[in-house]
Amino acid sequence: MKKNVLKKALGLAFVFALSCAFVSCNRDKDATSTSDPVTGGEEDTGTALKAASGWWVNMMESDVKVDSTSVVTLKFTVDDVIGTDNWSTPDIYLLTQTTGEDGILAWTSDVACLRSDNYGWCGDYNSFANNDVLGWTLESAWDWDNFLSIIEGSEYVVKIYNYGDTVDVCMTITAADGTEYFQNYKNISLSDADNLYVRISGDAAAWTGTFYGAESASLTK
Repeated sequence: MKKNVLKKALGLAFVFALSCAFVSCNRDKDATSTSDPVTGGEEDTGTALKAASGWWVNMMESDVKVDSTSVVTLKFTVDDVIGTDNWSTPDIYLLTQTTGEDGILAWTSDVACLRSDNYGWCGDYNSFANNDVLGWTLESAWDWDNFLSIIEGSEYVVKIYNYGDTVDVCMTITAADGTEYFQNYKNISLSDADNLYVRISGDAAAWTGTFYGAESASLTK
């Protein structure tokens, strides 16, 4: 993915300009069945999320499919924040996949690129300048003065809700001192409910972490 200079230049400026709506995203009551439970704890060393050069690199071994009318939960820790900017933190990348006749992955297309700092985009539209077009609902609870130190050593629990025509992404971040924060993106348009994948991503070797697995559950409306 090509680097978007404008998005980077907004940096610290937009995080103070956007208001923080202190509303959590808790829809666990809609989950009717689960499989592949999230693992974690001292008995599970997890899988390394390695820093890599480049923009929007895939830090996972493979993308995770989010089936229609289901919720997928990702759990990971941030072991080290290497960068010094707000975007030097975990990103959640929603995408579609296309395979060629040989069965090999041939193409991916953005559904949404979502940063941890109340900012995301899809194609040429971003949530700071073009949210009237995107129509997303952004909610967050952060101590912006200490944002990077909060992320350092934190635990992420990220829930991706596929409602068929829209997607919600809800991040719960627990800092090393036990304080809980959240970052939510709701009402993201989805054109193909059966072709939605998620990956944990990052920019320019900005952070490293440990992935502790995924959980899938069915949703009822």
